[in-house]
This record gives sequence, structure tokens and C-alpha cells, in this order.
Amino acid sequence: MLDKSYKILKIIKENPLNENELLSLCKNSYITPSLMLKKHWITYSNLSENGEPLQPYVITDIGLEYLLNKVQQDKIFWRAFFSNFISGFIVGILVTILGAYLKFKFGL
Repeated sequence: MLDKSYKILKIIKENPLNENELLSLCKNSYITPSLMLKKHWITYSNLSENGEPLQPYVITDIGLEYLLNKVQQDKIFWRAFFSNFISGFIVGILVTILGAYLKFKFGL
């Protein structure tokens, strides 16, 4: 999964992003475009004659590293979440069954 994410992010880095693509990427990474610009994670691919930025945007190496780490962290979080949820669910069922058995058997 990480290899796929890395390939996708590398393609994104090589190809400039338009505003909608950038917003979609930011939404999935829980970050705003302005924060990415402040941290120099993205830059403008071209500037106008008077120095004003034009779309599209290009992701810098630092931004690529952040997004890759974010994908990795999300994957680890969800794996741990579901693993703990399933374990807790099974333990809860077993405790309930054991409690019902003891109550029925010994009248506790």
C-alpha cells in the first residue's frame, strides 16, 4: 500500500496541480493550502510578469515527505483502531457469555 501511495505522490510531484486537485489533496490530508504554502510544502509553478503567483502548484520534497508520512500514519492508526475494536468486541462477548453462564450455573 505504501508503494502505491508513494508512486501516486511522486506523480503528483512531477505534474503541477490545479486549484481543485490541491483542495482535494489538502482535504484528504487534513491541511489547508495556505498552511502548505506557508511551510513551503507547495510552491507556485510559474509567476506572472509582475511577480504574482499563477496556478498551478508544485509540491516540494518536504511536502511530499509530509504527505507520505501522513499516509503511513493514517494506515497505522486505522489498523490499530480496528484491531483494538475487534479484540475489545470479542472480549466483551466472552465476558458476557461467561457472566451469563456463572449466573445460570451458580445463581450468582
